[in-house]
Formats: sequence, C-alpha cells, structure tokens
Amino acid sequence: MIEMICKDNNGRSFARIGGANATVDLFAVPGVPNCFGLTSTNAEPQTTSSPLTMALISKWLENCLDSHPKCTHEGDPTLPTRVLDVGGISSKSVKVVETCGGNGRYLCLSYCWGKSEFIKTTRKNLDDHKIAIQFDSLPQVFQDTIEIARTLGIRYVWIDALCILQNDEQDWEAESKIMADIYHRSYLTVAAASAGSVDENCFSATRDTIITGPVQSLFRPHFPYQAEETNECFPMRTRAWTYQERLLAPRVLYISRQEVLWECFEEKNCECGFSTWYFGDVVDKSGFYDKCLQPAQEDYMLQNMWRQLVMEYSALNLSFPADKLPALSALANTIFDRRGGGYAAGLWIDTLVLDLCWSVTNTYETKCDFPWRAPTWSWASIDSPIYFHIVRYYQQEIGEHRIHAEVREVYCPRQGSNRTGRVVAGSYIALNCELMPVQQKNIGMQAGSLDLISILDGRTENDAIGEMFFIPLYSSDDTLSGIIVTPSANSTDNQFERVGFAYFVCDSQTEAFVNRGAGKRLIKLI
Repeated sequence: MIEMICKDNNGRSFARIGGANATVDLFAVPGVPNCFGLTSTNAEPQTTSSPLTMALISKWLENCLDSHPKCTHEGDPTLPTRVLDVGGISSKSVKVVETCGGNGRYLCLSYCWGKSEFIKTTRKNLDDHKIAIQFDSLPQVFQDTIEIARTLGIRYVWIDALCILQNDEQDWEAESKIMADIYHRSYLTVAAASAGSVDENCFSATRDTIITGPVQSLFRPHFPYQAEETNECFPMRTRAWTYQERLLAPRVLYISRQEVLWECFEEKNCECGFSTWYFGDVVDKSGFYDKCLQPAQEDYMLQNMWRQLVMEYSALNLSFPADKLPALSALANTIFDRRGGGYAAGLWIDTLVLDLCWSVTNTYETKCDFPWRAPTWSWASIDSPIYFHIVRYYQQEIGEHRIHAEVREVYCPRQGSNRTGRVVAGSYIALNCELMPVQQKNIGMQAGSLDLISILDGRTENDAIGEMFFIPLYSSDDTLSGIIVTPSANSTDNQFERVGFAYFVCDSQTEAFVNRGAGKRLIKLI
C-alpha cells in the first residue's frame, strides 16, 4: 500500500492510497473542516469520456507510436476483410466496407455480447449495411467505441458482429483463421472492461464518491489478480473470446467504471498511476511478446508458454460450448507459426505424451453436459480450470526424465479450414503403453504396488466408471505421472477413454519399477 498527497488540476491537495488491487482517493467535503490537509473537493463530476480522459488516451497512444518499437508496424497494415467506416464526428450513420486487401489504420473492439438481441451483419442484410447503418440503431457499447474512434481520428472500426457474417459458417471459418492478424495489426483495441453486455454503457456516467465524516472517497478497483478471477467490475475479463484479443493486440485501452487503463507490449498505465507495474495475468502482454512474437525463441519457452495460456483460458466462460477450441485458435495459430510440431485438439503432437499430463483443479465443478467437441484426452473436452503438471518447469527446460509411452498415430482431422479450430468426432491417439489395473481404495487408488494420487476429470460419478487402468506417461526425479483410462462402452476392447490424471511420488522402489520391462500394448485413446 502506497500513500501520497497529490494535487488536482487547480493545485488543491487530495490524498491517494494505492495498491495492486485498488486505489482510493480521499477528498475534502465542501464546507466541512478536516485535519488531513485536504483542500480539493473533487467538485466537478467526471466521466470516463471526459475531454481530460480523451486527452490522456491520446497522450498514451502518441507516446506508444513514437517510442515503442515492439508495438509499431511499418506503414499502415492490411485491413480486415470488412470494416466499419465511421465517418466524421457528427455522422448519423456508419457503413460496412469490403476492403479488398486495402491498407489503413483501424480500431478493434473487445467486448461481451450478453444475452439480448442486437444488430448484426448477415448475408441477407450485407448490401443494406454497405449503404448505411443508423448510429442510433447500434447498441451502446458500439456507439461508445465509434465515438472513441472519431475522437482519435481513426476512420475504420472492426467489430466482429458487424464485420463477420453471422450465421454463415463459411465466412465465420474464413475470418476465424485470420483473427490473430486482425487483432495484432490493429492500431488500437478498445476493451469494454466493465460492460457485461452490448447494451450497457462503455463509459461510466459519473465517478461517484462516498462521504464519510469530513472526507469523501473515490474507489478505483484494479484488474483481478488472475485472468479467471470473478470480478463484477470487470465482467469482460471472465469471457473466453476476449482473452486472445487482449494478448494479441499491440495496444489495448481498457475502459472500466472508474478510470481508463492502458496496456501495450512495452508499457502499462492508468489514470490513477498505480496499475503501471502489474495487471494480474500470469501471462501479460509483455511476456507474451517476448516469448511468442519475438523470432528464434527456444522450443521449450513456446511449449511452456502455451501451457500457461491454456491454464488461464480454461477457467474462462463461453456462451457457446462448441467455441472452446476456436476461441483460442488465434493464439494457437500464432504459436504454430513459430514452433510447428503439429496440433491436435489443443495439444502439440511433438510433446503429446507430456501434454497429456493435465488435470482439472476441481472435479466437482467440471462441466461436460454439452455435445461432443473434443476427444477425452484433450482438455477441451471439458469445462473446468485445468493444470499442466509439467508446468513446474516453466522457466527452464525439463530436467532429466523418462517417457514411458509412445505415440504411434494421431488422427484428429479438423472440421473446417482453420488448422487450430474445431475437430471431427472419431479423433484418436494410437498409444503404445502399459495398462496397469487400478483398484479403488477408501482414499485414493492403487495400481500394482503404487499408491496413486488421483484426480478424476469429473465426467462421471466415481462409482459409475467401472474398470480403470493407469497408463504411466513420464517420470522425473521425484514423480511418476500418467492418466487414468477406462474401456470405451461403445467400441471395441482396444479403445479407451480418459477419466482422470494420477501421479505417484517416487521413492526407492521407483527405479526398479521404471526399469522392470513390463509389457506394453497398442491402444486407441478416444
């Protein structure tokens, strides 16, 4: 916690108490004496759309353009397939423009759709939208975003609902493939951080203070410590689609209820000055740039960065369960371009045995009551925060370890043209491995002489799973890790489904176990 005495625009004093989670400004109450030396009354009501705030945004943007080489593109980038031409300050309408590969600066919007219906572009109304969309017909978040673009002199705006043809699988598939480029090439991305739906105000109407005795206080919450933390002040940050948007965009302007915040690849800032060092994500924009966007990175850095991204992303919410893989595909494609190795339903083929070692963080909160979208061996098959146990080695290459299973074949065809998007039912891994029968105990499970620490995925009740086996996958100096599987009820004896993760803390018997030369068999994991 940091305390300081500050001056307002008129040179009058107020107190500021700041920390990583929030900032509180303390002002004098008009006509009421105080013993703290406070003279500023914060009398003028402010909004996050005030001229002073817009001037600060312009200053941040100008500073980034002039002095941040990581954030700057050479020349104007290629425009997305479609953009909105927002016209001038007083324009009563906007229109959809098909850019035909032209160049220009454009602003992106990152936001929560919400549950209410609002205007969207479809193949049926595209021609009408190319003529004009009345400004008053747009939901509030769209109107506020367009006002920001006009104030900053940005002619084009990209909003997914208006620039991608809705309910058109072919257009959606084509645009989802280039989502990484759309956000990464943006001049600025506006994040409506406090709006839970398109109908809410992007800006806050007033910044209300609370009067306590001779002091009035203004509370400014900062971003949650983790991306997945629920925070009513920042509903946008709980949504899965917005996660990749804010990481890929070179500059993001977050508009919260009490202030605006800035984050680019080289700097973080806010109006109160106390969010400058930490926004809360385990993976922040600067770290993402250094490990994923810089050329010639070590493979292990990209591998571990991906696991960190998935762990954060897995805790976020989706309106449509089928979007689990597509909503992360822009990040996946970005990393694919740099590491290769093949991609299968959220895991990388060249590190597949290690990447199978994930677990849910809470079995009882796992959701899987939705149509099939991924094989059971993929974290994308469930809705739950997950943890990669190999991530302990995040900051360095994996130390001495042994692999106990061999991937013979990966069959995971994609549903469309997006190489990291949706996959087709029937996907499987052919795995040459040992199957160790598992016995359930009062506490935990046992495979042979190994007392397993097990974490079931939560797809079915524990007592309804039936016969189970432990597949050893890899061992390090102190741990043997693997997965729990069960024979598939609707297929042959050679096919199994994953139902959990398990590990064994190694002791003096471990070397004898891993070297005992047990028989292996080829199975299909579906």
